Amino acid sequence: MSARAFTWLPSRQAAELLSRIPKLPARLILEPAFVAVAAAALSLFAWAAPISVRHGFDVRSHLSLDAIVTLGAWYGLIALAAYVGLRVGKRITWRPAGLDSLSADDFYLALTAVSFLGIFVTYVVAYHDDTTALWRSLTTHNGNVLKNRLYESYYVAIYTWRYAAALSAGVAIFRVFDRRRIGLLDLLNFLLLGAAALISARLLIVVAVMIAVGIAGKVRDLRLAPLFVVLAAAAFFVLLIPFTYGRTAGTYEDDYGITNPVEITLAEISAYVGAPMQVAIGVADQDLTKSGSFGDRLTALRRSLTPTYIRDDTQGSPPYWRDYIDLDGGLTTNSAFAELTGPQGLLAFPFIAAVSFVAALAAGYFLTYRSYVFLAGIAIIYAFAELWRTFLFMQGVISALVFVPIAIAAVALAVRHFGRRKSIYLSVVAAFVLLVGYVGLAQAKIIDAPGSDQSPGGPQPTAVPKSTKVPKPTKTPKPKATPKPNDTQTQ
Repeated sequence: MSARAFTWLPSRQAAELLSRIPKLPARLILEPAFVAVAAAALSLFAWAAPISVRHGFDVRSHLSLDAIVTLGAWYGLIALAAYVGLRVGKRITWRPAGLDSLSADDFYLALTAVSFLGIFVTYVVAYHDDTTALWRSLTTHNGNVLKNRLYESYYVAIYTWRYAAALSAGVAIFRVFDRRRIGLLDLLNFLLLGAAALISARLLIVVAVMIAVGIAGKVRDLRLAPLFVVLAAAAFFVLLIPFTYGRTAGTYEDDYGITNPVEITLAEISAYVGAPMQVAIGVADQDLTKSGSFGDRLTALRRSLTPTYIRDDTQGSPPYWRDYIDLDGGLTTNSAFAELTGPQGLLAFPFIAAVSFVAALAAGYFLTYRSYVFLAGIAIIYAFAELWRTFLFMQGVISALVFVPIAIAAVALAVRHFGRRKSIYLSVVAAFVLLVGYVGLAQAKIIDAPGSDQSPGGPQPTAVPKSTKVPKPTKTPKPKATPKPNDTQTQ
């Protein structure tokens, strides 16, 4: 880019300097090693930044040499394993015939159908008996009204489908920038993403942007000017302001006396991005060899490999590190490093290397597809982007984001195998999503399912017992957060 593009800058030297910075290839976001390390570096920056509003902690953890070496080895193993795994996965040449010939428009329409049904069923099931929850949330600027109502009786098989909105919205963002116009289907997907973010998943906006940039990097080999990256980050921050303000303004006004939407958003980002590094540094400074017997470590390893939506995650006490690390009691996703090394000890190092290799291999394989099946690969890479704060590979959000494009492709392939027309393919996809919605409504007892027991003494949907919720730390008066189901994100 020539210096003329920056002539509006106050300094000619600054314009020349910016013009010399090479453009960033969008395909970097398809490198899990880069994504994992870059996200950790961002967390480190937020941890060290002099933000005075809210940092998530009052006493910063000591960054000792031991902590630097330990975390360096941790992220070095992740990066190396992911780098090798991605390239091994791209060398796999086997794939079912016909998947690469799927129409992008048909795939996009099917993604939109799944997203719409996921959002619709979530809102109907969660709020059918409390129709004022949305109004109360908007008028009190407290999104926790919606979140708490959603989590009172959480149905993993139903609510998880709302995460598909990130896939369809990511495709919509790419289409809008690629075609330089917005269609009705694109607008619908933006509304669906907003509806999902309003409940309890603002980070789905991050997922959608990552999906869009990943598509651009793979399909168009797009290269981004540094100035564009800065402006895009600023636009993204502005986009987060209404969602953050709508969900947390009441809390910040009551507990911190803050009413400015920009300050509230900065404080939220600072706390949620920097807090995991606060915990990781504090844990890395401890003796990781003292973590129980070898049998206990193996048990913890097997537990980490079990999907969170089918395992019992109830606990009777706060995380072990809260005894010596200062952190707000309302922050819950606080470092995958602490989450894994606490129960596993040093065994967590080969464990995370193996998981990173296998996950990157799977991502590399899916990225070899030319059709939107490769969205499954980008979804896996998103788990690497979250590895600085939580171990997301076994959580429901990743399972949903990976499963949806594969399921759509499988339905399309089955229809093509039987020689039917495209309209039949779309009908089958519609029947598939309607069936999911029917099962969801039946499980929530809104409609009568054949063979279901609707009597008061009959079987009820599985919910997390209130008596098993994690007790909140009492050492700090800062706001508390409702414990979240295993397949959700903190924000």
